[in-house]
Amino acid sequence: MGCLVIVLVLASCVTVSFCFRLSHDRHAALDRMEDAVTATKSRLERSAVDGELLGTEIDRDLMVNEHRDAPLHEVRRVGRVVTVVAQFTGNRPGLVWGTSEVTGCYRFRSVPPSVSVSRLPDQDCRHLPYPYHAPATVARDVVTEVRTSVARGGLRAVPAADVWSTPGLQLVAMETGKGRFAAYTDLLQFLDAPQCYEFRARGGASTVTARHVPQQQCDSREHSDPWTIISAARRSELEASAGRIEQRIRHDVADGRLTEAELTQALALPRTDGRGRPVPREPVGVLLKKRRSATEAVVTVRIEDWQQSVSNAGCFEFRADLTRRSVTRLRTGIDCLQLPSP
Repeated sequence: MGCLVIVLVLASCVTVSFCFRLSHDRHAALDRMEDAVTATKSRLERSAVDGELLGTEIDRDLMVNEHRDAPLHEVRRVGRVVTVVAQFTGNRPGLVWGTSEVTGCYRFRSVPPSVSVSRLPDQDCRHLPYPYHAPATVARDVVTEVRTSVARGGLRAVPAADVWSTPGLQLVAMETGKGRFAAYTDLLQFLDAPQCYEFRARGGASTVTARHVPQQQCDSREHSDPWTIISAARRSELEASAGRIEQRIRHDVADGRLTEAELTQALALPRTDGRGRPVPREPVGVLLKKRRSATEAVVTVRIEDWQQSVSNAGCFEFRADLTRRSVTRLRTGIDCLQLPSP
């Protein structure tokens, strides 16, 4: 009888533990989904702050991870009111049974510059259409974004604008010089052949145009490096961000020490978006490797300003000499781009 009681107690404990673990994994998946929704609302608010919410901005703001995945969604416009209905998914690998996954249907309603979000019944997202954007409509939004970039930062700001990272827009080549800028892009649509568009801008007159051109014009440039100009344009911004991190570390080692908290704070410099505005809770520096000794601390950092991983100029090594109380900075090329984030 005693053995039977022990077996029953053990079985009950295992069952309770199993149920608790499943519940914990489900709540963790729910938290991830809600975090994605909150982050999306924040991005939409930043895009709508200028009084307009473009389709290209919505497409980028809905991207939920580094793989540029966007949930199924539908955009409706009535006057100045923009409504986005999207289905979000959160998952958490389970320790005891597969992966816990939850889904939720959400509505973002914007009357720029404000954005609100609310939960909808799941059935409201069951028949969301695959997003289709007519290339001419996308081109019109690109012109608007490029014109804004020229107005705010001149032609120099255009290559680094967020618009070139829009899903469905494949940048083929960029050309610049003598106060002019040109970009050739393939506008990709589901099951449709890509359409080649040429965008041109002139700094003096702030003129921006879009033109549907023969596909050969994109095909003939497909082997060029579209990021060469972007790398040059972003170099000064990346160096400036790295310089500010270096100054913070130098201040921290003035006492001959560099604590973990001080290093974390030094790297917590907020990154900026394509319009030069700080992005809260998104640090510009990502710590990838760290090596310490009694007299030295060496860290490898990826600088991720502009929120675009399109340049090979973002890898830096900071070497803090705790004896001399000095810091040196070295740009290390592209090696750190291959390292996973912690």
